[in-house]
Amino acid sequence: MIINSPDKRNLLPNINIFNCILISILISSTFLSPVLVHAADIDTEININKQFAFKDIEFNLRSLIDGQGISFPEFWLETDIINNSHLLAGRKVLNQGPGHFSQLMLSAEGPPLDFIMLKKSYKYFDAEQMVAFLGEGVEKQLFVHRLENSTFIPHMTIGISEAMMASEKIHPAYYLPLPYWPYYLTAKLLDIDSEYNLHEDKYIGMDFIYTFSGGTEIYGELLVDEFPQKEVYGQPHKTAHLIGAYYPYNQTTSFRMEYSNVFKGVYLHRYPQNNYIHDDHFIGHWLGPDADQFDLEVSKKLGDKNEVTLGYRNIRRGSGNDVRDLAETDNQEGFLTEIVEENKLLRLGYKREIDENKSFKVNIETGQSRQNDLTSDIFNISLVLNLNI
Repeated sequence: MIINSPDKRNLLPNINIFNCILISILISSTFLSPVLVHAADIDTEININKQFAFKDIEFNLRSLIDGQGISFPEFWLETDIINNSHLLAGRKVLNQGPGHFSQLMLSAEGPPLDFIMLKKSYKYFDAEQMVAFLGEGVEKQLFVHRLENSTFIPHMTIGISEAMMASEKIHPAYYLPLPYWPYYLTAKLLDIDSEYNLHEDKYIGMDFIYTFSGGTEIYGELLVDEFPQKEVYGQPHKTAHLIGAYYPYNQTTSFRMEYSNVFKGVYLHRYPQNNYIHDDHFIGHWLGPDADQFDLEVSKKLGDKNEVTLGYRNIRRGSGNDVRDLAETDNQEGFLTEIVEENKLLRLGYKREIDENKSFKVNIETGQSRQNDLTSDIFNISLVLNLNI
């Protein structure tokens, strides 16, 4: 059905009335959701985004209104600096990789990070380098750098990234603005058995996205946690993987399929303060170790301002998923050797672009969760209003 056809146009509410009703519903449901939780798990939020410039510096602020009150989870600045470099600094949710429902190195589902980042384009690759200051009672910092190329192979973008979580003993060499210089090489030069290496957890990531004529895409990500630097350690067993495909059936309908998994012990370190976690959330894949996720989704645009999605999601968690201390993992190798939880969900979404400064999203999940032979029903509702002022 075409929404803006002449015979249906009179059924659409006046946009000003619609806006008022919509905002009233969001504000009411935000503060009433604890009362309604017995009927469904309702999550409501209002995001207010503000962007302004002062001279050559662009400032960004996101404020959040939800059941917990008012907060400012993201605020950062951007500006060009010397040698065609671009600087970003502040607090922001950061992500890397082509994954749609999650990413392995830095996930859009992760927590906001206090960070400084440099971006620069070289002849053969685009580079970025970041340090995030995590604190949490210790001197804990996350270093990430990435190289990306879109010219070596036609229609393909390839990314190579590396991350290092360090605490207490952090060598000054890691702060050097050299995005193409591997952290593993620095560790090798400093001596693998040095006190610095004992307090570091390093990750290697690779990803790609290949675009066919017509817009079809295949993409994937690989993450290796602590690639062995000595032969005696054998082959790496702490890995995570993601593979996906996107198919635009026509101008209004598209399909997406994505599978990802995280093996046991990934994101965990022999010193728990070095776990790949901040504010009790994983910085990488939101599920954490010993788990996998499968998503199938179809998206349909209804005119220029409306979009609906219908999807299916299957999540499995193993016995190593709740572990936060690597020493407590019985068998640090393997994947889903014992499944303790499985969720099968039907997902429905609706998004409306009210105008260039306002959008509204509704997401509904319903299904069943099985935990240790006990089955329970799941019914989640998410209401999100985004405002640009």
